[in-house]
Amino acid sequence: MQFDYFYPEESENYVFYRTPKVLCTDKRFRGLSSDAKLLYGILLDRIQLSKKNRWIDEEGHVYMTIESIELALGRCHQKSCKVLKELVNFGLVDQSAEDQTWNDPGGTGRSIICREVYNLLLRE
Repeated sequence: MQFDYFYPEESENYVFYRTPKVLCTDKRFRGLSSDAKLLYGILLDRIQLSKKNRWIDEEGHVYMTIESIELALGRCHQKSCKVLKELVNFGLVDQSAEDQTWNDPGGTGRSIICREVYNLLLRE
């Protein structure tokens, strides 16, 4: 596959996921994989889309299914759950109490709630 050179004036033709720099620069996130950092950016993007379309619950949370994560990452169910578990372990994502099934292949996966990274860091 042959790609042309990238020119600055073309940069507005692309859509990008925005991942907070702090995930790459803060030593507390060194153990977080690149896939997990990318997934966090995807979740932030989903929040904007959900807000625009009013796809939020009564508490203002945005949920994402494990199937949509698999599609976004281009990964299988097992790998997607592993990456998501990294974000849970770092405190960047919560799993809602009413649905603990996202890591179960038969589960609904409606339990993924993204936390705001900068507020987490300020509380420490």
